Amino acid sequence: MKKNILEIAIPTFNRTIELKKCLYSILFAMRLLSQREKKVIGIAINDNSTKDLVNRKKIISTYKKKFESSGISYFKYCVTGFNIGSNNNFATLLINSQSDYTWILPDDDVARFDSIKTILKVIRLHKPCFINGGWEMKSQISYNDDNVKNDDNLSNNVKKILNGKNKINYFLSKNIVQLQEYVYKTNHLKKFFLDDKNIALINNMNPALYAIYCMLDDGPSVLLTRSLGIF
Repeated sequence: MKKNILEIAIPTFNRTIELKKCLYSILFAMRLLSQREKKVIGIAINDNSTKDLVNRKKIISTYKKKFESSGISYFKYCVTGFNIGSNNNFATLLINSQSDYTWILPDDDVARFDSIKTILKVIRLHKPCFINGGWEMKSQISYNDDNVKNDDNLSNNVKKILNGKNKINYFLSKNIVQLQEYVYKTNHLKKFFLDDKNIALINNMNPALYAIYCMLDDGPSVLLTRSLGIF
């Protein structure tokens, strides 16, 4: 593996407690990784928050030290100073991603225990254009009690590998927009943003739009049985 295989990109806005849980879940999921695998992981946080900034910076400082001491490739934190909106936040993270693949994990979601290990394995074995978690079983979490719902704690597995036109057709046959389940081939999306005509297309359905754009390129689309991100 080479450096910067996967960036876990976290858009956040005024959710201090949730962001802390999100970061903790990533750190927990990294326990399954070898030191070699940790070296190919990057974390990027784009923060639109306008409240509780002092406390948030303390949390970021604490987790920055934890992640950097674990041996990951990089940890980036950017504060916009105002709310640029969720769609622009997602786009900013994708445009600035420094890794081959980008998994956007919103601040109110958490990483499933085997999510990062699963993503790296799929990338290594299949070199996909797009990965879709939770095709059959989606996990949920209540922030009031911290308990994960609808989760059997079994390791994830590949449900289906698709090529050609089947990639998009199969995706559209069932899918709903859940960003925390999507891993994108970064370079495909950077080409999307270079075309000014595409900027007007960005709206609340953009996670699915980005997925379809990735699937127009070479490489299989990989569907996973269980969730990657828990919402």
